[in-house]
Amino acid sequence: MQLTDFFQALPWLFIGLAVILRLKALKLSGVTSALIAILYSFKMLGTLALQWLYTYYYPHRDTADIFRFYDDGLILFEIAKGNMGHYTRIICGLYDPVDGFKSIYFEQMNSWIKPFEGGLYNDNIIMIKLNSMLTIITQSGYEANSLLFSAFAFSGLVLIIKTVVDNPEWRSHALLIIGLLPSYLLFLSRGLKESVLLIGAGMPFLGYYNAFNSNNKWLGIVQLAIGCWLLIIIKPYFIASILPAILVYQITQRLKLQSYFSWGIWGVNYRNWSHFS
Repeated sequence: MQLTDFFQALPWLFIGLAVILRLKALKLSGVTSALIAILYSFKMLGTLALQWLYTYYYPHRDTADIFRFYDDGLILFEIAKGNMGHYTRIICGLYDPVDGFKSIYFEQMNSWIKPFEGGLYNDNIIMIKLNSMLTIITQSGYEANSLLFSAFAFSGLVLIIKTVVDNPEWRSHALLIIGLLPSYLLFLSRGLKESVLLIGAGMPFLGYYNAFNSNNKWLGIVQLAIGCWLLIIIKPYFIASILPAILVYQITQRLKLQSYFSWGIWGVNYRNWSHFS
């Protein structure tokens, strides 16, 4: 954790904040830009705190999730510099084991090949690919990637609150309470899978709302599809955990039940999310 690496990543911190403040989809009525900037800053401080923790107390990079996907992404980044054709085939999944990619590239990584394959999907591969693509974009070190992943997580939280919390006066309270939780500040950040899971969860919520409750029906369908795709490639069982909440939400809306009933259901499902993720 070098000071020079932090200063190289600093522009990406401000770029992330500027995008969040200016992007229309992330506008929260009832929430000031100042509060967004403050909570975003706390999120970035939590990101750096997690790196400090893993640097000095859990120094084994090959087993630390916040480092191992980035380190394998660097190997993939080097492949891009040496052979863009092979890199493109790897990113798009257009390769075959007989091509020799496994022995040439994948066996050099710590996390591409799991010791025990589940057979359905390998979310390690997704994180390695994302890290390599972010490294190509930033042309910087680990800190730049980690700040961008944390910005994704913050954006996901904003999208969820924007959709779930109808009352604009409550949104700032919801964002403040959740945005200062230590578990959110630390473990929904950096190159952890949960940071991508959060933006993946936020987009279906926004897409679902736009598809059924606004004039942007087709935009909502696209947002819903992209978000569900992210959830499927990261943690597909997460979709199953939120389906009951979506179903009950629709029932309460159709029957015009009291809002506290809906909040009770969302609370129960938050417990499910915490357990499954």
